[in-house]
Amino acid sequence: MLKPTLAALLAPFCYCVPLAAQEVPGWTLHELPGAAVTVLAVAYEAGYDLDAPGECGACRVVVECRLERARAAVPGTKASGVHVDGGAVVAFVMVEGDRWQQALQFVLALQDQQVPLSDDVIARVAARTALVADDAEWLYPGEVLASSSRRALWAGTPLAHSLVGAPLALQALSVARVRELLKLPTARRGLGLGALPPALGAELAKVELATGPWRLAGPAANPVAAPAKGLETIGNPRTDAVFLTAAFAVPPEVDRAALALLLEVARVRALRTLPPRREEALARAPRIAWSWLHGDPVVLCTRRGSYGPSMDRPQKELERLLADLRERPVSAEELAKAAQAVDFELSLPPWSDERKAAMAAAPGALPGRAITILLAERRGIAAGATAAVTVDSVAQTLAMTLAPGRASWFAVVPTTTLTSPLPGGGR
Repeated sequence: MLKPTLAALLAPFCYCVPLAAQEVPGWTLHELPGAAVTVLAVAYEAGYDLDAPGECGACRVVVECRLERARAAVPGTKASGVHVDGGAVVAFVMVEGDRWQQALQFVLALQDQQVPLSDDVIARVAARTALVADDAEWLYPGEVLASSSRRALWAGTPLAHSLVGAPLALQALSVARVRELLKLPTARRGLGLGALPPALGAELAKVELATGPWRLAGPAANPVAAPAKGLETIGNPRTDAVFLTAAFAVPPEVDRAALALLLEVARVRALRTLPPRREEALARAPRIAWSWLHGDPVVLCTRRGSYGPSMDRPQKELERLLADLRERPVSAEELAKAAQAVDFELSLPPWSDERKAAMAAAPGALPGRAITILLAERRGIAAGATAAVTVDSVAQTLAMTLAPGRASWFAVVPTTTLTSPLPGGGR
């Protein structure tokens, strides 16, 4: 009997790397038969956690400038945009499938320093980014709480920054500095999805991508979080009710697959016991906030109170939700449903023919799918990563992450009579 080859032994574990990825260095290509569009996305080694001290948010200015440059050089694309989080920046373009050359030219323009970019455009991008960061600092209670908890729980580390950049730092960012940052060769990975003719693969092989390992970003690079803190309040004259958050720093060593399933169970339980309120959605304050894909360093559990400054009711509701998680172990049935939900949300390759057909029939969702795949690679998330999670590992993760002594409390509280409603206001 012939002994199996090493390749044969490893084959079951290599299904996440398509043949096309091996043929085009730096690129992963996923063709979808029947797709009417071509999506190309590029991931950069950048993010809010990786920005230089005093420049948090510069990464978004840089990628938005790249996008402006590419849009000017290649007008008329079907869609284009960016995603930015703590440790990843992704730019994408979508075109009609028979116009794939347009997508290729767009990606080249993202990288090409010779494509003109005026000082006025750079200044406008920086101002726009600063405005978005300012909104996250005080306009949307959920984002205010996320920023405050990051700064408090990860003080002294690169994670101690506002959610989407520091407004004052962005206002001070000079055009000359942005031009310096634009010269850095940070593009690491590329991805193609949809209609991908062979000629496109040949051309993508010529697109220069930076080499070398990704820099660490997030808790793995900053292993010490601050101890839990007492209540911190943030006054705001434009809200008419308290938004209260129990925040937990994510331990670097925690099993993130188990944490993802635990928090999915928490979301389901919260829907049953604490129905969401319209004001919370407007305030960008979900009941349970944490993203595996984004590598969030904090878990937030948030509740809006009744009209007025009292926080007794939301605190009791959150404590009841957390006590339920601690005292009523996650069941095997809950775990299975959570794994199914998380796996469906990720939908990482390889895909069945039926799934490919469904994706091809929904072209508008393909840019988001491309971003998800690149973020998953950045975070080391593989297809089937939830399969190894057990009830016991979820219990261990809960004890490590959501123990009572690890909770820090933050609240946005009304300070004056409401005259102009804040998102998430109302009565």
